[in-house]
Amino acid sequence: MRVIIATDGTSLSVGAAARALEVLQPADYTLATAYEPVEYDGTGFAGPTVSPEEFDELEQERRVEAETALTKTGAELGITGADHALLPGEPGPALCQLAEELSADVIVIGTHHRSLLKRAVKGTYVSVEPFHLFRYLDEQTFRFNNRKDSDRGRFVTALMNILDKRLTYSDLTGQELATT
Repeated sequence: MRVIIATDGTSLSVGAAARALEVLQPADYTLATAYEPVEYDGTGFAGPTVSPEEFDELEQERRVEAETALTKTGAELGITGADHALLPGEPGPALCQLAEELSADVIVIGTHHRSLLKRAVKGTYVSVEPFHLFRYLDEQTFRFNNRKDSDRGRFVTALMNILDKRLTYSDLTGQELATT
């Protein structure tokens, strides 16, 4: 069995992983964490905002911090020899892509506010397809990040985010539209 344990190094995520280990042993484990990469476009009004050297240093600091979270989680769980995956960018899509690449059977996620996600998956969606998993996660992230807005405010924000975007049938379903 191939298991991805996603962690941010907090006690909650380590606790979720520990509970999963009780059920899933033995398995082939990959410890994974997402980190926010440094944004660098090489330009700025008065020149680049950071030099290439500063960029490399900041990126390395973030990678070391992420690797430390993985090492800490592995040590607390008593897992030796697990692969480590540092995922730059948004956790949802990055974890889904890693799961596809590794042909993972299970992804263990321990995070704050997990009850909101669990409630949404069990109570809102009729069928959760792995192909769309990152979309469900993105929707719940949007709802949580905008929870203090009114319904009108969330609606306007959502509309602003879809202007000039096109979603085709093949992008939505992963299949080509049948022609008759």
